[in-house]
Amino acid sequence: MKRTITPLLTTYISMLIVLFVLPFYSHPNYSIVKHTSNQLGAQLTVNSWVMNFVFVALGVAVLLAGWQGLKGIFFS
Repeated sequence: MKRTITPLLTTYISMLIVLFVLPFYSHPNYSIVKHTSNQLGAQLTVNSWVMNFVFVALGVAVLLAGWQGLKGIFFS
């Protein structure tokens, strides 16, 4: 079970870091309090590729953790 949690925890922590660091390198009017995390990855936003990459990595990590967690139940 430890191997399934590690990638998920790593990508979640990287998402938190990006959420708090990327606004300083993004649109000048972006506010952590007023805007959502999705707006960091929106079109025409500076460095939006970073947030989009983190979203995809988090999705893949959740998918892999789900496959590993359900290996003995649903998958033969």
